[in-house]
Amino acid sequence: MLGTPSDAYLSTLTTDAQTYVRGFPHRQAIAWDQIFPDNVFPPSDRDFCSASNGRSLLSRMLVFDPEQRISIEDALKHLYVAWKPGSRDIDSQPRGVYAEEIEQRQLTTDQLKRKIYSIQ
Repeated sequence: MLGTPSDAYLSTLTTDAQTYVRGFPHRQAIAWDQIFPDNVFPPSDRDFCSASNGRSLLSRMLVFDPEQRISIEDALKHLYVAWKPGSRDIDSQPRGVYAEEIEQRQLTTDQLKRKIYSIQ
């Protein structure tokens, strides 16, 4: 996905780590839109939640060199996650009704796994 790290980054690693990484064949990075096509992002009518903004954030997070990687503070300011709710978010009805009896059910571990993983 990321391809082979740059020589500049490799030079920051220990000799053993450099030898290990250089033992693999050289690989080109894969374009983010091939790895994360539009259909893997939830549909949204809001520009900030666009697939391109999602890929932008992922591309800043998934970086070999931690010095080049986006910080948590900057990631939380990224347009994809830093949106401000509008009136339609605040005034909208809940998407579903909370059913309190769900909390009262006593399920075995196997039953719970089946529910989580949708195994019939």
